[in-house]
Amino acid sequence: MKNYKLIMVMTSLLLWSMGGILAGDGQKVQVDDIDNAVITENQKKPVSRAPANTAAGEEIPWQVISSGGTEAGSANYDLRGSVGQVAVGSALSTNYLLSQGFWQADQQAEPPNTGIVYISLTGDGAGPDAVICGKPLTINIHFNNNTDTTVNGSSNGFRLYSPGGAIWDLPVCNSYGSLEGYYDGGTFTYCEVDGTSEDTVGISGFSLFTPGLPVGFDTIVMTVETQFDVSHVGDTFCIDSTWYPPGNTWLWAFRDGTQKKPQWQGPYCFPLIRDQGAVYCTISGPGTGANIIRAGIPFSFDIHFNNSTGQNVIGSTNGFRIYSPDGAAWQTPAWDTTGGLGDYYDGGVFINTYSWDGFNEDSIGLGGFSMFGGGIPAGYDDTVLTVSTWVNSNHTGKTLCIDSTIYNPPIAEWLWSEYGGDRVYPSWNGPCCYVVLECCNHDGIRGDANYDMGLNVADLTYLVDYLFKGGPAPPCPDEADINGDGPINVADLTYLVDYLFKNGQAPAPCAVTASSSATLPETDDITLTATYADGLTVIRMESDVDVCGVQIELLGTSEGSPAKLADDNLELFVYQKDTSTRVGILDLEGGVILTKGAHNLLQLPGKYEIIEAIISDINHVALMPSIDRIHKNTALPDHFALYQNYPNPFNPYTTISFALPIETDYELTVYNIMGQMVTNLSGHAEPGILNINWDASALASGVYLYKLTADIFTETRKMMLLK
Repeated sequence: MKNYKLIMVMTSLLLWSMGGILAGDGQKVQVDDIDNAVITENQKKPVSRAPANTAAGEEIPWQVISSGGTEAGSANYDLRGSVGQVAVGSALSTNYLLSQGFWQADQQAEPPNTGIVYISLTGDGAGPDAVICGKPLTINIHFNNNTDTTVNGSSNGFRLYSPGGAIWDLPVCNSYGSLEGYYDGGTFTYCEVDGTSEDTVGISGFSLFTPGLPVGFDTIVMTVETQFDVSHVGDTFCIDSTWYPPGNTWLWAFRDGTQKKPQWQGPYCFPLIRDQGAVYCTISGPGTGANIIRAGIPFSFDIHFNNSTGQNVIGSTNGFRIYSPDGAAWQTPAWDTTGGLGDYYDGGVFINTYSWDGFNEDSIGLGGFSMFGGGIPAGYDDTVLTVSTWVNSNHTGKTLCIDSTIYNPPIAEWLWSEYGGDRVYPSWNGPCCYVVLECCNHDGIRGDANYDMGLNVADLTYLVDYLFKGGPAPPCPDEADINGDGPINVADLTYLVDYLFKNGQAPAPCAVTASSSATLPETDDITLTATYADGLTVIRMESDVDVCGVQIELLGTSEGSPAKLADDNLELFVYQKDTSTRVGILDLEGGVILTKGAHNLLQLPGKYEIIEAIISDINHVALMPSIDRIHKNTALPDHFALYQNYPNPFNPYTTISFALPIETDYELTVYNIMGQMVTNLSGHAEPGILNINWDASALASGVYLYKLTADIFTETRKMMLLK
């Protein structure tokens, strides 16, 4: 401890030597030499600067220090032939009067830039202009060098106290480390604490060879951690400046040799309150970010309750408003409270909306109460309300916000009621504001089909699901229009495959725009033909160009599955909806194309007609081929036939098709490889093509045999179940 005090004394002496003589807690001010002049009563004398808290007319004690010693000030003191030093208890004003042994302030001057010391509160115990009892609190001490020179040394003290007598946990003082890079002579903290009455803390330091605190320095230099027991709710806690022990100083020493008292705007006093809980907002939806939403894409404002009060909340009334500070409009919102308060408020959950039209300001009130249940339990933290909307692209660049407001009607309040009758006023993290951006503008190129802010194989599978499996539409259509021609189709898939796996050209820039209803170019170089015979439709393509993807819209559906007739390495996708079927054929690894010439593409059980087709050439240009919609052959089968099941291998469903030229009974039996029957699919049918769907989910993987017996016809085929 002796060494510690010695260091403090040395620090004070160093500050003395850098800045000049200190008089008590005052500032040294040089008075100009006056030849043959006597300062008489009420004569104005200019001096260096004003004390920050000196009022006009206030009298400040003074003394004159000369080579002959120190003499008390008087109404007529002769300064001829000497240079006097006037030391005062605080910083000086621009004009003073000598009157009855006092320098008297004539006017209040603007405070100069002498640096600023200020505090902030953080931690769970830091409330809005209050301290929350029962939660950790951190007091942050900041230095702001707003002067025009560096600070070479500083010593500042602070006292913690409660006017009402509250006590606090034993504080823990920490040097934040921000001074150490500037004070090579050392940084020292003082922490004389016991958590009662008044605790004194301080920080000091000095520079020997480094420049010191630079101009513009503004950061935390010391933290003090503590906490208040909930029994002190209603008291007040304060932090104020005080002298830094043991040198009893509050000053900064500057590189130009001056010493200045930094400004302090304390005392900072805070009421001690209990935890009031929190209501906070977040945002969700494709393309949303920390402060952005995407034009044309639905999103939700999500309202959460965090019951950190330690008590059950048995009622609440909270209001919210949606608005745009710069005039954006939005789609009329939809709200939802599913899974929120209804589980806890058996008395009901109530929603009131006002001016709910997506313009100017929309307000919504959320209220509810519990009659017999326990209410919202302590520790609850969940979504209680979602408000969904979207903003048209006409408002790109504008801002949309949600903020708290009072709940109207029947009571204009923002509060929670706790079990026991207490009211609390939860905090709010708003306003939550978001800038509207075009949906296709990040990274400059298209391709983020699933809109997760990345471009990868997940976007490819998302497009496959959308086009051929009935999956959800892309959140941002422009992103899914990979080639930038407007519509979304197989050409966008092949383009993306080429880019992802074949080092192909990057997707079209977002700046390239085209209508989603744009007409695709037609070509006579490609012809698609649908031929129906023997209960089957065969789709055939004749092309004078190489093709890397086919998308076909067909009229007709069937319980049977189509069989791919083209290259085995091509993927076949089939999606049936209502009375139509969509088929896609392409290689998702980009390695196989259909070269120019004639190709049987697929065979479908039943009668189909081509409605529309889109072909992707090797440059991923979407083309509309000529279509020979159907070649009809309505003749019934003229012989018995058992076809290969499809798909094969399968898991666990497959379709077995066969032809019956006459009305007859049939027996379709499935055997395992050991010859044991596993199922019998028998029946009676009119002449035609039958498609029998079989579910093998109860069987193990392996080779199975299926045998058809009808009239005098018998045939057996193999199939493979792969799980």
